[in-house]
Amino acid sequence: YYELGWGGWWFWDPVENASFMPWLTGTALLHSAIVVEKRETLKGWTVLLAIIAFSMSLLGTFLVRSGVLTSVHAFATDPTRGVFILGLLTLVIGGSLTLFALRGPQLKNLGVFKPISREGALLLNNLLIVTAMTTILLGTLYPLFLEVIQEKKISVGPPFYNAIIFPVVVIFLIFMAIGPNTSWIKNKFDNIKLYFLILLGAILINLMIILFFKNFSILSNFIIISALFLILSSLKDFVISKKKNNLNLARIIAHASFGFLVLFIGLNHIFSIEKDYNMKIGEIKKFDNYSIEFKNLELKDFTNYQAVVGEFEILKEKDRNILKPEIRIYSNPKTLTYEASIKTSFIKDYYLTMSNIDR
Repeated sequence: YYELGWGGWWFWDPVENASFMPWLTGTALLHSAIVVEKRETLKGWTVLLAIIAFSMSLLGTFLVRSGVLTSVHAFATDPTRGVFILGLLTLVIGGSLTLFALRGPQLKNLGVFKPISREGALLLNNLLIVTAMTTILLGTLYPLFLEVIQEKKISVGPPFYNAIIFPVVVIFLIFMAIGPNTSWIKNKFDNIKLYFLILLGAILINLMIILFFKNFSILSNFIIISALFLILSSLKDFVISKKKNNLNLARIIAHASFGFLVLFIGLNHIFSIEKDYNMKIGEIKKFDNYSIEFKNLELKDFTNYQAVVGEFEILKEKDRNILKPEIRIYSNPKTLTYEASIKTSFIKDYYLTMSNIDR
């Protein structure tokens, strides 16, 4: 958040995608393994997920270390290393899928379950996770294939990912909340009225957020409601399971934490304000009841670098903040870095950086 030079949530850099894909498939694998352990079903699917998860890890290694991707997070531009990793990738994925095709039919599922059951909920969430992973995989690799085939350079950005991932996340969060309260094997779901009340509570909280901040986005509000639904459901699970001495604290903490993560991503998407200005010393810019004044600029000497330090005053009504971003010049080796100035409070951050300076 501090070192990168800009704030907010970072989507969708190709290198970040390379690490996100094995995380998604690994999560699906862990949940599928629960079904294998409890019910001895979904065996073939679980083995396939294990192959895909490891394959995505190797693919991420290739993308990051071969130099085929342009990103601030890419580690190398060594074609020789890339060819070696690509060969390993081909051997592992090809060999694993060949073995799975030959031996997979021998994995017999002993358990049978109904669609509305805990197994069904886990399988649905598995499919949603794999859908998200496949979307990210296509968005990451498509520009590479297009460049090789047609020698065209394109970038796949947030509109593509958000259009598919956000609806998947909404459904995923809902089934994440209700799945643990379905029964194994049979068509049985407890406390459905209570979940309607929880959903109503999530909608009311979201409505208060809209009325208080006077901001609205259909997609983000669906995300916020579903995240609140998961958080409140996890709290309900904690209270009820503790009374019954059947507390699964690891699951509750993991689900609630994921709910908070998605909640704050949604809030950040709605309420963050980002502005770029060209400013002179003494100049004031105004936007959305804010004003920012460029007060001063000075050159300072430090032990191993020089810094161009700016001084900016951000004013909103009686809220006054002074921020001092820097541009640092290191001599050995010759390096230029941009240091953000951040003012943090409970409900918001001010995040300010400077770019190039013209005299």
